[in-house]
Amino acid sequence: MTKHPLTHSRHADPLAGLFQSHFGWLAGRVARQLGSRSKGEEIASEAFVRLAASRQAESLREPRAFLLVVARRLISELRRRSVLEASYLDALRTVSAETAPSPEEHNEFLQLLQRMDHALRGVSPKARAAFFFYRIDHLRHQDIAERLNVSVSMVRKYIDTAERACVGVLDRP
Repeated sequence: MTKHPLTHSRHADPLAGLFQSHFGWLAGRVARQLGSRSKGEEIASEAFVRLAASRQAESLREPRAFLLVVARRLISELRRRSVLEASYLDALRTVSAETAPSPEEHNEFLQLLQRMDHALRGVSPKARAAFFFYRIDHLRHQDIAERLNVSVSMVRKYIDTAERACVGVLDRP
């Protein structure tokens, strides 16, 4: 019979015991997956922040499984943000120096993309794709439908769903 990792921990706080027992393991595992020790530690830290916010530290039966699920979600978010940022930077390369955004505008736009990504987390991948094809790439509904292999009416529904998810995102600073 294996003991729960906290039973022999010198920490009275379950979260501190979990952190001590599992942070290095999680950071190492994520670092191997991402090829970056610093990104591994960043993701592992954020996983523990989310664990703390969930207030489930005391009741976890399988803390490593829980932490892996959270880490995988964070990696997905990181990758989505990277794709958005790369698309934005590619678009910037085609802009002349006179019309290029200032560093402040550039930073504000990246923050807006991150807020939009967060708002779109609950919509389907096809709805997200349709929204970005329409709003960023300025594709016609028919072109989007062909890319996504769906009907034009479905594209309209996808875009509407994504736009409803983004209500208020554009209004915030």
